[in-house]
Amino acid sequence: MAVKTIFEMYINGYGYNQIIRTLNEKGYKTKKGKAFGKNSIHGILTNEKYTGVYIFNRVVAGKKNSRKSKSEDEIIRIEDAMPKIISREMFDKTKEMMMKRKHSPGSANTK
Repeated sequence: MAVKTIFEMYINGYGYNQIIRTLNEKGYKTKKGKAFGKNSIHGILTNEKYTGVYIFNRVVAGKKNSRKSKSEDEIIRIEDAMPKIISREMFDKTKEMMMKRKHSPGSANTK
């Protein structure tokens, strides 16, 4: 399964480009039927639903395609509402690794 492969590769130190190359070579496609890219990998790595948590009431209603998130106390989470693909520990480790690897804005341009 592609999702489990993505998490395992990331935890084992592989970068986005290596993960993308592996998935595309194996013929995996995104849910829209396209080849994987950086945004699709990031979206999977940050999506809590793969731990079995169903989340809704996350974004502000009203505007179409709104990306403005509601506060944490308004978001509804239901544990074990869907099949788990990865463990909570694997998700938390991935999240921690992503925070450590995150670059500060403009860090690539500093001398």
